[in-house]
Amino acid sequence: MNTFNRHSDQPKVTAAEDRVRGLCLRGERLLKEGDTAVQKGHVKLAVHDYHELIHVVAVINTIVQDNSGISNSTIEQTQKLKIAIAEQFGHYRDKSVELIDSKDYGKAAFFLTAAAALEVGSFDSAFRLAAIYTLFKNYVKAQEVFKSVISVDPENFVAYRELGWNYAPQSEFNKAIKYLNKAINLAPEDGTSHYYAAICYAAIGDSVNGKIHGEKARTLGVDQTLQPKFKEKLAELGVSL
Repeated sequence: MNTFNRHSDQPKVTAAEDRVRGLCLRGERLLKEGDTAVQKGHVKLAVHDYHELIHVVAVINTIVQDNSGISNSTIEQTQKLKIAIAEQFGHYRDKSVELIDSKDYGKAAFFLTAAAALEVGSFDSAFRLAAIYTLFKNYVKAQEVFKSVISVDPENFVAYRELGWNYAPQSEFNKAIKYLNKAINLAPEDGTSHYYAAICYAAIGDSVNGKIHGEKARTLGVDQTLQPKFKEKLAELGVSL
């Protein structure tokens, strides 16, 4: 019986290992093709390659976790791929920082788009990209970025909050309130969400909800960048605290 189990287990482990090796080669190819697209100025093609690459890595991780017999050499191959991805992401991120410092926001947005496609476990690059779009009043593009974050992380209250607030400059206050309320439901102790909601409710003439959320914001506190005009802004819209 032991011999039967040993022989029957072997093909399963070998098949898994072969698949991991094949996926690593595919990942290396996608990483190279994505960077080539970036160098040629085709960031949308790069994003497509990088999204597929991140999916490939997720599949690799699942196979490795489910098969303890994967050899050390194959594990090393997966680690090299992950290191290469991290280094490529770091290059795009650092390049975007340099460009932001020199106020070349258009090129910074280009590299942030590539960085965001490779970023795992954080949405810092995506939020930086959305901030650039917002700075130049390209609210639709910013909204697309926040929605892409939400598609990956439906519990990300910051994405909902900033998505909602991006509708306010377009006077789409009902849409803004919809997303801000989602943010508040996810993180009721976030004073900034309440502050934004107070302004939007006041803008549509709902002073009752405006005051409720304004008082919540005052109690919980808001982001330091908002504090100087906090009470004045609400007062302008008829919400006195």
